[in-house]
Amino acid sequence: MSTSKKQLEQQKQQQQQQQLEFYRNTLNFNVISRYDPKINNVVYDSPYAVAYKFDQASEEWEKLEYLGLVSVYSRLNYDPAKPLDPHAVQDDFYYGLIILNRSSPANFSIGIVPNCISEWKKSVLMSVEQQGDLVIIQDVKEDVYGIWLFDKKDREELLKALRYVLENPPIKLV
Repeated sequence: MSTSKKQLEQQKQQQQQQQLEFYRNTLNFNVISRYDPKINNVVYDSPYAVAYKFDQASEEWEKLEYLGLVSVYSRLNYDPAKPLDPHAVQDDFYYGLIILNRSSPANFSIGIVPNCISEWKKSVLMSVEQQGDLVIIQDVKEDVYGIWLFDKKDREELLKALRYVLENPPIKLV
């Protein structure tokens, strides 16, 4: 095969891969929008994750019944003047993390507020870190969750995305 034919074949494969990626992202966005109609943009996703919750009393991780696609996404409806209500998930959060559950209709989700907003509203700061195979998240209710991802690169990318949304002010959308 000549060099130009190889280049054309590589370009065709790249184009097909980009089209497939676009289709997958659009599909994920549409599915998430059924659960959170305020979704604006998918910041990160990975095809397989499992949720855990840290039990403060026993100091052990409890595996939750949520496994599937994990996404971090931005939301449209925040009101910077409104005080945070950790129980009003659909109203106050700037970002969301969701695991679209493959084993049942119930999904796992955490509302995410950038720490500069939490400080300004005098609310609990969220935190994120990695311990072993888990990406650890403390939410505004001070519950601690672990997200397990099979691939080390996926864990690093999820951690990077969560740190970004927590450590940077949200972009104001008109």
